[in-house]
Amino acid sequence: DDGIFEDENNIYTYKKIYPSKFDNTSYWTIYTVTDKKFAFKDLENFKFSFISIVLLVLLIVLFLLLK
Repeated sequence: DDGIFEDENNIYTYKKIYPSKFDNTSYWTIYTVTDKKFAFKDLENFKFSFISIVLLVLLIVLFLLLK
């Protein structure tokens, strides 16, 4: 069993680890907390690069059409 939930600043994950394949009554639970700014830092860089490239291509196409 595992899961993810989030609030406005953090992402929380948990995972149950069963030490024995035969006994599902005993388990450990691992919890992690990750800051959203850290987790989505690369996504923000990608969005900026993607929008910049799209705008540049649009400007080039407009320049070529109006020439």
